[in-house]
Amino acid sequence: MQNAIGSRDILKANRIVNYFGDNGKDNPLLVTAITLYGYFTKILKLHFATDKSQGALASVLGVNPYFVKDYQVAARNYPPGACIRCISILREFDMKSKGYDSGEVSEKDLYREMIFKLMHC
Repeated sequence: MQNAIGSRDILKANRIVNYFGDNGKDNPLLVTAITLYGYFTKILKLHFATDKSQGALASVLGVNPYFVKDYQVAARNYPPGACIRCISILREFDMKSKGYDSGEVSEKDLYREMIFKLMHC
């Protein structure tokens, strides 16, 4: 899911969302929102890292150096302001997944709305 969002691959992200929505017990929205929060936090760390070498970025992000390029792609697609908006969107859907201000909306519909907003922020 993270790579699809980071590369702004709308088709792949929607396929994943449909799968997650159909298998809600295995993929709860709350867990996905928390995971994506960590992802966008790492992208923000990448933006503000002083040493942009691959090894230093891997250390700052806490990931294997192999994955740094994926985060660099995401950083090009999501400048700092967009990352902050995405974190705000994730906070909104964290609350909605807990029943706050969500009405009678299914988890699958919440997933779709969340991914749409993340892909277009």
